[in-house]
Amino acid sequence: MTEKKQSDAEIFNTLFFKACEDHTNGDYQAAKKGYEELLKHFQQSAVLLYNLGLLLFEIEDLTGARDALQRAVALAPEDPDILFNLALCCRRQGDVDEAIRLYRLALEREPESLDIMYNLSGCFREQKEYAEAASLLERVLSIDPDYFSAWNNLAHIYQVTGELERAVNAYQKVLELQPDKEGAAHMLRALTGVGARSSPASYVREVFDNYSERYEASLVGELGYEVPARLRSIFDQGCGWKKSFQRGLDLGCGTGLSGIAFADIVQHFRAVDLSSAMVEQARAKNIYDSVEVCVIEEYLLRLAGSDNFDFFVAADVFCYLGELDRTLQLLAGLATGDALLCFSTETGGGGDSRYLLQPSGRFAHSRAYIEESAGKSGWRIVERQATRLRKEQDRWMVGDLWFLSPQKADVSG
Repeated sequence: MTEKKQSDAEIFNTLFFKACEDHTNGDYQAAKKGYEELLKHFQQSAVLLYNLGLLLFEIEDLTGARDALQRAVALAPEDPDILFNLALCCRRQGDVDEAIRLYRLALEREPESLDIMYNLSGCFREQKEYAEAASLLERVLSIDPDYFSAWNNLAHIYQVTGELERAVNAYQKVLELQPDKEGAAHMLRALTGVGARSSPASYVREVFDNYSERYEASLVGELGYEVPARLRSIFDQGCGWKKSFQRGLDLGCGTGLSGIAFADIVQHFRAVDLSSAMVEQARAKNIYDSVEVCVIEEYLLRLAGSDNFDFFVAADVFCYLGELDRTLQLLAGLATGDALLCFSTETGGGGDSRYLLQPSGRFAHSRAYIEESAGKSGWRIVERQATRLRKEQDRWMVGDLWFLSPQKADVSG
C-alpha cells in the first residue's frame, strides 16, 4: 500500500513539474492540458487549481480563472496567494466589491504584504473611496518609503481630493525616485502654477492606457459626459455647414464615442489616438475605416500633402494640447474648402491668459485665444456654444463647443 502511494506521488510530481515547465516557457496549451489531466486524478489539489487559475488568467480566460481559483480557495482558505490572485481576477472582471472582500481576507492572513495593501488601495481608488485608498498607501510607505508606485498613486489621490500641498510633496518624491517621470513633472507644473505649452505624450498615454477599461462607464455613466452627443445635436440644428461628408478624421478618438455620434454622416472615417488601449476599444466598435496609434501632430504631419478631409472632430482633446496654433494650421492644410471642424474646450484663462494649465493637469482655453488662433490659422468661427462638459468632484466643468470652417469656405451642396 505504501509503495503505491509513493508511486502516485512520483507520477504526480513528474507530470506536475512538466506542466509547470510548459507554463513557464509559455506553452500554455501543453501546460493547460497537463494541469487538467492531473486534476482528473487529484481533484482536491489546491496547488493544481491555483496554477491552472494563474494560467487561465494569463491567457485572458477570466471566467475559467475565477472558477479554478475559487475552487482552490475552498480547499485552502488560509492561503493569501490564492486569495490575492482571485481578487486580481475579480477586479479584472469588474467585480470590485468582491475583490475588496478577498484582498481584505488576504491581508488578515499576511498583514505586512505591500502587494496586497497596494492592490486593495487601487480598488478603493477605483471606487472613489479616496480616504481608504490613501490610508493603505500611507501604510505601504511606512514600511517601504521608496515604493515608487505608491507615491505616484498617493500624489494623484491628494490632487483629486484637493490636498494640493501634500500632492506637490508627493509628486516631488516621485521625481526624486524617478527623475524622468514626465507625468509627475507635468502635474507638479500644474499644481505650482509654472505652466506649460502642452502635455507630455507619455503622460497622456499613461492616463488613458490605465483608464481605458473603465473609461466609458466612468466618463459617461458617472461623470455625465455628453460632449459628442452635444456636438451632434448642434450640428443637426445648424445650417452653416453641409450635412454629409466624404472623408472624416477623429482626433484623439478614445474609445470611439465621437465616431458613434457622427459615423452616419461620414462616408470614410479615420481616427487617431496615442493610447493603444483606447485604440483597441475603438477598433472593436467597427466604426472607423482605420484607427492609428500616434501623437496627433505627428499623424497630421504624415498626412500633409497626401490627404484631404472635409470633416474633423476633437472632443475633449484640446484640453491636453495647450497651445493650438500648430494643430489648427496643420488641420487647415488638410481641409477641403467646404470642411467642418468641431471640437470642445474647457473655459478659463481669464484676463490676458490665452491658455492655462490647471491643477487637474488639463488646459483651459480662453475664447479670445481660440478666436485669435483660429483666425491666423485659416479658420473662421461659424458657431460657438457654452456647455457643461463633465462632473469633477461633484461640480460641473464648463466649456465651449466650437464649429469652424475654412476662411472663404464653400458650403454649397
